[in-house]
Amino acid sequence: MTLEALDGGGHVPDDEIVREVQAGARWRFGVLVRRHGGRLRGAVRGVLGDSADVEDVVQQAFVQALAAISTYEGGAAFSTWLTRIALNEALMRARRARRATRVERLEPPPRPVDDPEQEAAAREAMAQVVAAAGRLPAGHREVLALRHAADLSLAEIAARLGVSEGAVKVRLHRARAALRRAIMAPLREGRTPQFTLARRAAAANGSG
Repeated sequence: MTLEALDGGGHVPDDEIVREVQAGARWRFGVLVRRHGGRLRGAVRGVLGDSADVEDVVQQAFVQALAAISTYEGGAAFSTWLTRIALNEALMRARRARRATRVERLEPPPRPVDDPEQEAAAREAMAQVVAAAGRLPAGHREVLALRHAADLSLAEIAARLGVSEGAVKVRLHRARAALRRAIMAPLREGRTPQFTLARRAAAANGSG
């Protein structure tokens, strides 16, 4: 039987097929691959361009989706859930490619004089930014990732999200403001970051 026949002419809703896969009919996942492959390729090209990695990223996204199919609960459309997996994989590939390019093009910067205190402070600051970003709504995380991780232009982000460049500017402004608030929240509330507490305790033990 062909996938076209198994697809029921495209009339079987995604969620129904997902439930069948979750119940053990994993072969039915092929219908979803056929149905959404083109969509994923378009989304991934929006991040990677016409890279040779596009097909590999799409395949990896389907592998990850099948592995995580039990976690899909239908809160968002299956196509949205699937596209998010593909975009996350594409963004990781883009970050790795940019890092590799920088290594090839740039000589390593001179290292400052080793200062454990400064290095610890830098690690703490980065940890706070990562933690704050993780608390942002998905929409904020997406636009920040497309701009700063995938290094897309405003026009490219607008095309990817299906909105105007003006709307992208507004979303970026709101996302950055939300990130700043998330980073500053512990300080405004008088809370000391856990890393700082641990560092102070270690210093006190060392002086004792």
